[in-house]
Amino acid sequence: MLIFRKVFFAVLLALLCTQSVAAAKQSALKVHRHVSEQTWSVNSYLIESEKGLLLIDGQMLNSDAKLLAAQIKSLKKPLLAAIITHAHSDHFAGFSELRRQLGEFPLYSIASVVQGIEPFHNQFLTSYKPMYGDDLESTWITPQVLESGKVLNIGDIEFLPVDLGAGEAEAQLVLYFPAQRWLFTGDATMHRSFYYVGEGHSAEALLAFERLKKEFPEAQTLYAGHGDPARLNIVDQHIAQVRLLRETVSAAMSMPGNLDDKGQLTREALTKVVDDILAAYPYFYDYGLDARMLMSWNVLGLVKELGSTLAMTSE
Repeated sequence: MLIFRKVFFAVLLALLCTQSVAAAKQSALKVHRHVSEQTWSVNSYLIESEKGLLLIDGQMLNSDAKLLAAQIKSLKKPLLAAIITHAHSDHFAGFSELRRQLGEFPLYSIASVVQGIEPFHNQFLTSYKPMYGDDLESTWITPQVLESGKVLNIGDIEFLPVDLGAGEAEAQLVLYFPAQRWLFTGDATMHRSFYYVGEGHSAEALLAFERLKKEFPEAQTLYAGHGDPARLNIVDQHIAQVRLLRETVSAAMSMPGNLDDKGQLTREALTKVVDDILAAYPYFYDYGLDARMLMSWNVLGLVKELGSTLAMTSE
């Protein structure tokens, strides 16, 4: 019996030591950030572990991708994989150039994001290819599909990918690192900036914000697709902003004479709504875009979204 006890405690001690080493390696992860100075201050993140690097989002322009590749090379560790958080071109169009610079590496996202990449980028090229020319890649890389809600280990990097549904984009992937209490949100949060709802998903965005608060209450640091890191309570600021947007646009739509024959706000009504929202957030960042143009996109998207909701309600 004494020998059995000694063997048992030896095995238990070895197991605890193994778990302690694994936990120490997880806690030793580092975050590196690359910010575009050309296109809307978009963030890419590198998670550095003992074995290598995980890249979250890949920039938009080839010139930015080259700078990101140089940062990756400077760390002198292999790029284990990369992940796309959502199907907006400023977060994925640079991956072709990254592969030219770095060679092959696995690229992942959830199915709903993968499905949105081709249609969004084709539309995006129509507007922005004339502006950026060869610096904006016409092709794209189709990611491999990863499973939402299942803990994933890439090398010695462990995290939880979660499909957050629609919000700023039609589909959103967030990544939670429980050992570090890090939450990488893509554009599901946009810190101290105007939140974009021009695609007509403001109602879903409000639901997504509540999910972030409910499902990741232990998250200590949020790393967004635009803006500096923040605490989880910044989500409350997002909720207040989107609610104000919806209420202001809804009120304008209900006023006599504010809608034209096509159900759009008149120029005067649109100007008034934009003025009111900008006045409420004079300190918010606009990603280097014209703030009035950005807010006009938001208002026009909300008019379409809220108009569709009213039409369904009246039927």
